[in-house]
Amino acid sequence: MKLFKNARLVDLENGEVCLTDILEEKGKILEIGEIQTSNFDGEIVDLEGNYVLPSFVNSFSNSVSAFQKNFFELKEKSQIDKVCDLFYAKNLLAGAVFSADVAKNEICLIDKIEEKDEKMLNDLSLRVAKEKRTPFLKIGQDLESLGSIDKEYGKSVSRVLEDFGFLDRRAVIVGGNCLEKDELETFRNYDCDFVILPNDDGKFGRRAVNLATLFSKDFNIALGSGDSSEIDFFAYMRQLIFGMRSLFEDIGCINERQVLGIATNGSVLGVENGIKVGGDATFIVVRARESLYDDIFKTLVWEMSKRDVLLCVKNGEVLQKNGEIFMKNATTYDTMIRNLKQ
Repeated sequence: MKLFKNARLVDLENGEVCLTDILEEKGKILEIGEIQTSNFDGEIVDLEGNYVLPSFVNSFSNSVSAFQKNFFELKEKSQIDKVCDLFYAKNLLAGAVFSADVAKNEICLIDKIEEKDEKMLNDLSLRVAKEKRTPFLKIGQDLESLGSIDKEYGKSVSRVLEDFGFLDRRAVIVGGNCLEKDELETFRNYDCDFVILPNDDGKFGRRAVNLATLFSKDFNIALGSGDSSEIDFFAYMRQLIFGMRSLFEDIGCINERQVLGIATNGSVLGVENGIKVGGDATFIVVRARESLYDDIFKTLVWEMSKRDVLLCVKNGEVLQKNGEIFMKNATTYDTMIRNLKQ
């Protein structure tokens, strides 16, 4: 049993912030409110009035690809395992308790469809159905790949995916920067989700995903780090806002509450990510300071960075505190980096 005292709890629905305590037992939240410590027999963690909010969720990443693009090719399984651990640690340092990594086979990735013939796509579709996995379809990030698919199959990418049965399992569209409205309608009919990769888009000079259209069609939208070797969800949120406001030349086309909702959305990974009595004792603690803004959403998005993530808690267990990693059976973050350098 743990008692997290002096939590400045942020309600991401209405923006209210209240100073309270959080009582945890066996990985669940037992009570939220003012709790006396005089007869308390468990561990007490003083959060010192810092902000407490749901964890960020990295819904799509590829640690090995990110590493190899910036350093060197990995050939040994032991190296790959170390890189996967390193990138999970980087997620924790950025406040992402939940993450899904292609390199660890946590995601069933289907990409480079323009390079696959009908037999390859059919085999992939049969495998997805047999394994009963959700396909993550990395498509539509540039016009060239979409044009290649149309030339090869004589139809749009959405129709190709529909014909081969990929959309029957509530697929997740990764990227989708250049998808047209008729294709979005097809994905909407199949109740597909979207994961967007703002850092990848910026790094490779791709146009931003049209979030305004996705919002208007009620798509479920989550966020991922993709092939990025640096993970900072506060920076990602700012990239989303800058991209949309520049595209539409309208400051009101997207707001801070919306991007926080995207960054903490765990539903694509099947994660219920909230802070409530009876729910999982999973949350992050972000440094509170004097702010220019009265709006907590603006404070979090515009004035914070990953260095302000002080604590990551999952099911009552502290996984990261002030930059120190407490992953079970794992080496320290500094040791991971030193081993990889060697």
